[in-house]
Amino acid sequence: MLKSGVNVGWWVLWSVLAFVFARAQILGGLYPFAPAFLAAIATTYPKKGALAALPLMLGLMTVVSGSDLFVYASIMLLLAVTFLLYTVDGRKQWFVLPGMVFAAVMVSKGLAMAVTGFNNYQILIGVFEGLLAGGLSLVFMVIFNALRRFEVSRHFSTDETICIFIACVGILCGLTGVEIGGLDIRGIVGCLLIIAVAYLGGAGAGAAVGALVGIVPSLAQVVSPSIIAAYSFSGLLAGVFSGFGRLGTVLGFILG
Repeated sequence: MLKSGVNVGWWVLWSVLAFVFARAQILGGLYPFAPAFLAAIATTYPKKGALAALPLMLGLMTVVSGSDLFVYASIMLLLAVTFLLYTVDGRKQWFVLPGMVFAAVMVSKGLAMAVTGFNNYQILIGVFEGLLAGGLSLVFMVIFNALRRFEVSRHFSTDETICIFIACVGILCGLTGVEIGGLDIRGIVGCLLIIAVAYLGGAGAGAAVGALVGIVPSLAQVVSPSIIAAYSFSGLLAGVFSGFGRLGTVLGFILG
């Protein structure tokens, strides 16, 4: 199904992920995942992919307001119109795509600074966010290409695995502040991710993902460094006890 196109179910999944990625904040107010995701999906699925701008905007509206919302809305609109009118050639997409994302971010932020006034700090932040969004667009391109040729018997390459982990970071950042019935959804998803990876990959993989999950909160807010060690140690023990099956993995995580 992914090789020839996507059905309604996949579009629902992409829309939910777009909403979550749009909420992903790093370094105290940067949202580079939204333009990167839009560019990648619009390149992978020409014309139709530009519709992802709608759930992305809905996600941004839950975390951004005022002039910043106008800036990100301008980025989304500029990219959506660009990809509706222009189809990126497959041989050039790996350097054209990040360039287009960087240009969209800089144009929108540049116009905003032209109104509010230029300063060196804002220019530096704009360039950094543009470069980061451009790099993330390549990450999403790798993931989309991997999913389009996905087969049960095929393992993801090292590059694809790294990109998937980066996407998981974005998902965890996007779930920050989401609670259902008083339950922290980011914390639950993070723990499930550690347990699943520890069960499938062993102690080393569990410890690595535990460290990753512990680092994620520090991208958006100041947290105690001890949380990184706690998650990492829990992932390590979950992997150590994975030989006893699913129950052993869970008990190892709880023990950690």
